[in-house]
Amino acid sequence: MGQSIEVMDRAVVGDIAIFGIDRGLTGMDGYGFDSVEEAEAGTGPPALLAERLFGAVDRVDRVFVSGNDVLVQRTDGWSDDALDTVSSIIADLFRHYPE
Repeated sequence: MGQSIEVMDRAVVGDIAIFGIDRGLTGMDGYGFDSVEEAEAGTGPPALLAERLFGAVDRVDRVFVSGNDVLVQRTDGWSDDALDTVSSIIADLFRHYPE
């Protein structure tokens, strides 16, 4: 149940991965989280996404969501596995029963 989010593109610049998605998760404001505790204290899709990313991907330092972009900072860079994990978590954000 629920609709998957499509990750349209992704790019890595230094320790930051940028994921472009097929819908906006915020209005004009961006939402940033520096820890799982900040994400847990937040509300709405950006906070839920950040909470899931901090819990599932090691060495995540910051999550920033603005419009249809998700930026994730990770200490020591990115592996293909970590990028795929983040893409999967984004895709399943609104799914109650993952495929």
